[in-house]
Amino acid sequence: MPKDTVRAARNTLHRRKFIAITVIGLLLVSPVISLPLKALAQTTADPGSTPTVTHILVDQNLAETGDILITGLYDIPYTTLPALTADQTFIIRLMATDGTTELGSVTPFDFATFKNGYDQGVFSFYFPSGNAPIWGTAYIIQIAENPAQFDTPLTWNTTIPSSAYTTLTTQADNQTNLASQVYTLGSILQSTYSQTLFTTSGTSETLTSIGEQYFRAVINGLQTMAPALFVIQQNNLNYTDDTWTTAAFDTYMTRFNDTWVGAAMAATGNQFGMSGNMAMCLIFIVPLCVGCLIFSGMKFKTTDPGLVMASVTLEMGAVMGWLPTALFAIILQLMAMYIGYLLFFARS
Repeated sequence: MPKDTVRAARNTLHRRKFIAITVIGLLLVSPVISLPLKALAQTTADPGSTPTVTHILVDQNLAETGDILITGLYDIPYTTLPALTADQTFIIRLMATDGTTELGSVTPFDFATFKNGYDQGVFSFYFPSGNAPIWGTAYIIQIAENPAQFDTPLTWNTTIPSSAYTTLTTQADNQTNLASQVYTLGSILQSTYSQTLFTTSGTSETLTSIGEQYFRAVINGLQTMAPALFVIQQNNLNYTDDTWTTAAFDTYMTRFNDTWVGAAMAATGNQFGMSGNMAMCLIFIVPLCVGCLIFSGMKFKTTDPGLVMASVTLEMGAVMGWLPTALFAIILQLMAMYIGYLLFFARS
């Protein structure tokens, strides 16, 4: 038999032996490998009792017209905490009424101070106006075990009652309502975990440092939606142009019309051929202003205090309606010119 033929036969025999040994080895090792893999399929024990969702509240128009925020308190009870944190083992879902369509999902906040997210905690779902669910619908809030950590994942459903939907419509009312909800939920957590989440600031209850840390994480955008909970308030600047008019001054000028005071003013003005307002200005306002300047010069050797008092007197005269609009404007312009003279031209 040729040597090449013998060599080829030997190689074929060696390959067959190698394949046979490999197959037998895999068959022997597979039960050993499958045991730890099967054990890894469920690394977390089921809760000690049934998880629950309570204190559900649905607010609207918080950050923008038409938005919706769902908040509530969950309880995932464990006597012995799992090795993994709650954000790795549980999912909180908002489900449609059919119980299968998911509208949104969050995980419990892994907060070490609050048992890594187990036991009691707060959850929220925020929807902007364009994606908000239908108001008043009996949606389902579901606590679900993460399939990656449980062999047979369990779920627990809670239907949102109609009473959870607020009847308030304005932004201010809903923001106050949310602040009250946070205070209610925070008070429960304070009792459960013996932590101080609120402090009295003036006449309101605001979040402490640890309270801010927790609630900012579980309710995204909380400071915008419930500013009363924070010592530092955020307000949007008003960029609307103001249209200045003399409407208020005109009201002051007619303050005493159709009264005995107005009749007396008119009669006095007629004696001098002028309006009653101008007559009162010459009789009361001008002498008072001149008196302030004279007294200031004699007492303090300067007219500066007198000018301040004269300015106040002029404003009081304008409110009383005893200073015509044109005269008031002329006096203010003269005072502004005098201030400019003092600042830029007068020698010290």
